Amino acid sequence: VLALVTRDTAPADASIETARVAVAPEATIYRTETGQRSTISLPDGSTAELNTDSLMQVNYSNDRRELVLLKGEAFFDVAKDPERPFVVKADDKVVRAVGTEFAVRMDGDAVRVTLVEGVVDVGRTVEGRFLGGGEEVTLERLVAGEQIVLAANRPGTKNDIDTQIATSWRNGRLVFDNDPLSRVVAEVNRYSARKVVLGDPSLAEMRVSGSFRAGSADGFANNLQAAFPVSVQTDDDRNHLILNWNN
Repeated sequence: VLALVTRDTAPADASIETARVAVAPEATIYRTETGQRSTISLPDGSTAELNTDSLMQVNYSNDRRELVLLKGEAFFDVAKDPERPFVVKADDKVVRAVGTEFAVRMDGDAVRVTLVEGVVDVGRTVEGRFLGGGEEVTLERLVAGEQIVLAANRPGTKNDIDTQIATSWRNGRLVFDNDPLSRVVAEVNRYSARKVVLGDPSLAEMRVSGSFRAGSADGFANNLQAAFPVSVQTDDDRNHLILNWNN
């Protein structure tokens, strides 16, 4: 039985204390709503920052540090403890660290791991089962500045990445560098109840660079309209902002 302990509300772009749900003596679930962020202090001195619309279970004991990302995205600043590796699970993917900084994001059937500092080992559990009981795990090692995307039934894709851009949400900003508008809009919409939609599909490939405040769909649309040949129409019934070419 899940028992709700606390739940706070805040403006869409605010950083708040998450809802916390006790599920077992050693397990606690934390969650954020759309547009909310939260920093969680863990018992060993590590911290976890939950991004918008995220859900995470924390399982700590004297001999293990285990977290399960059930939804969304989190950034981890791991306190060093060689005797207790820090393990984050997301679906059948596993990230192991000792002392480091990294982010894990669930995106559809894919899990994205971004390493900011230190070293982590990333892999999959056998047959989708959680790590434990001597399960074999095929691991790949990341170094700082690398990101890997692991999707179902496909090999992992590893790339060098600008970690400041990838984790800009921690400062309440969304930063883009020559990204297609379709991707930019999808990212902006993660943080806001009001959604930006493309009225003209040909806008999807328009390239966008810039820094925008997370949680402000109106601010994003207004900035876009000022810098590009696009117009914005408001649909209050559906809570949409519709982008079209400015004829």
